[in-house]
Amino acid sequence: MNTSPEDIKNNVLAKIRQGNIRMRPRIYFVARIVALVIVAIFALVVSAFVISFAFFSVQKSGELFLLGFGSRGLLTFFSLFPWFTLVIAIGLIFLFKWLLRHFKFNYRQPVLKIFFTFLCIIFIGGLFISLTPLHTDLLDKADKGTLPFFGELYENIRAPHENMGEFRGVVVSVATST
Repeated sequence: MNTSPEDIKNNVLAKIRQGNIRMRPRIYFVARIVALVIVAIFALVVSAFVISFAFFSVQKSGELFLLGFGSRGLLTFFSLFPWFTLVIAIGLIFLFKWLLRHFKFNYRQPVLKIFFTFLCIIFIGGLFISLTPLHTDLLDKADKGTLPFFGELYENIRAPHENMGEFRGVVVSVATST
């Protein structure tokens, strides 16, 4: 077996001359890495935003209180949960995982380690974003009708869901015996 550096070089050059290997310029590889970084940052930011929106939506809509109503409340909670936003976040996470598998620059790090690190960053970032007033400000803009893209998403947070068994009301007084 040819293992010396000179033999490897000669074998590669011979394959290039035969047309078995296609040479590509350095810009090709740089562009691929830049594209991966851009898509990874986009997926990270959008996923963290979507996860934080799910936290905000559950908290602001009062759906979190449904968990205290037993199995019926749990069923209603899961039927009202913003699944669409969660599916978007999961799709972006798996897009990132697919990109990692198709780029060979990460050969020193296991893909699962990078994937779970990315996942942890998304959830921690989502928690931090949900602690900021960003979603509250966007909800106020949606209430005023000045939020063009995500307005409908935010408007559905406060919408009652009587058809799913959720009835909202206000307790005006509490008597001692009732």
